[in-house]
Amino acid sequence: MSTNFSTRKSVLYGAIVTVSLLTFFELIARVAEFTREPSELVRKIEASKQIDSFRIFVYGGSTAEGQPTLKFGFVSQLEFWLRKIHPEKVLEIYNFAGAGRTSAYARRKVEESISHEPDLLIILSGHNEFLYRSTESVPNKIVASFALTRSLARKLGRMRLSLSPDSTPGPNYQAYGRNSSLFKEKVRAYSDNLAHIVQTAQNHNTPILLVTAPSNVSDWPPAYRRIANNVHEDERESWVLEVENLLADRFSDAAITTIHKRLATFPDDPLLFYLLANSYVAAGDYDQARSLYVKAKDLDPIPWRALTEFNHFMRDLAELDGVFLADAENSFEQNANHGLVGFSLVADNCHPTPLGNAIIARDILTVMKRQRLFIENDREITDAAISLEYFLSQTTTPDTRRQLELALILKTAKYSMKTPFHNYKTSRMYLERALAIDSSKWEIWVNLATLAFLENRIDEGRGQLRKAIQLRGAPIDEHDRLHAPYLKEALEQSGVNLAEL
Repeated sequence: MSTNFSTRKSVLYGAIVTVSLLTFFELIARVAEFTREPSELVRKIEASKQIDSFRIFVYGGSTAEGQPTLKFGFVSQLEFWLRKIHPEKVLEIYNFAGAGRTSAYARRKVEESISHEPDLLIILSGHNEFLYRSTESVPNKIVASFALTRSLARKLGRMRLSLSPDSTPGPNYQAYGRNSSLFKEKVRAYSDNLAHIVQTAQNHNTPILLVTAPSNVSDWPPAYRRIANNVHEDERESWVLEVENLLADRFSDAAITTIHKRLATFPDDPLLFYLLANSYVAAGDYDQARSLYVKAKDLDPIPWRALTEFNHFMRDLAELDGVFLADAENSFEQNANHGLVGFSLVADNCHPTPLGNAIIARDILTVMKRQRLFIENDREITDAAISLEYFLSQTTTPDTRRQLELALILKTAKYSMKTPFHNYKTSRMYLERALAIDSSKWEIWVNLATLAFLENRIDEGRGQLRKAIQLRGAPIDEHDRLHAPYLKEALEQSGVNLAEL
């Protein structure tokens, strides 16, 4: 009896000590959070705002940040034109966007920066909601409610980043089932975050401008290679080849018939809808093609393009007081050939071309003019294509522009071949464009070799790799993720030994 009492007493004492220690460390963590300096960008905001200054804060992911080339981004173009329209006014633009950032990040940044007296918030978010499989579930919310676990999560996140940087290929990706609780929770989280951002802006009487997220629907297929549990990958490869051969021979009707038969077996396969859209383009039925492209995009097993319902939700929020809309998705369709948004406006899956960014900047300027936000109502807003050429002529030299364009093309080529895209056709297209600009750049040749090895064109890859080594004048490091991010995997797949070249 006394032994049981002693055991219970020890357990109780241990529990009290454990809770006391956790409480102590939680208090330390909260003090550390309270005294932690704000983000670097927030620190750069002028503490005292001038009376006549107009402050714009921008939030979102890599599209809002300006990737793949910040100089061509819509924020850079927007700032140029605002200063051009009113050189006599004081303008401040702070861009809080970042690559891979979600609406949850935008929400945190709005909360962190809203007290610094912005005159306008601009939000473009929606492409990154499915990059990470973690959710705003109840367990995660409980974990996030403690400063100690928040601090540990930040440290673990930094460790993961250092061990597996974004440029590495990574494992196969798991598909998101559209009826899964995870997918539905992600959609709910996005709407909750956007609604909270809007409410925060309204609580501070700050105008907010929502920008719908445009996507490449006609030139970017849904992911279908190296997806976990993808038992039909080889079959899908044969679908692509068969349809491409039929369309090359101008047998669009046969392609449409063939795909409809397969849809009877695979009724929700996004690749089939994409190939069917291609077939309707060949047949000249662009309206049908457009709806099928959008359907394929929304069913993409790895949805790294904004869902249509995300943009619909933004449009609904724009009905509220003090909330405005720049409908970039709609504008891209209006400016695309036959309304089919592709590489002319979006360089890859979601990052706009310089012209695409000019369209977004023009849409924002139009809203600001209409709402008399910094811009007087009698000011004329120039056509996007014309404004882009003037912007480039004023901010770059011909040589600088050529180098920026080459950097954009090369970066997009490497991005296109990454997991989960494995979009080798697009990557090759961009690398060939890069060759046309500067065939003496070894980085182009090493990535062409990478593609050749990945597609089992071994002899071609060896020749291209030798060319890269010759141009570089030094051996190539297969671990160089910056210049040749997938060379190591390509060499392993092909069985080629770099040291033997």
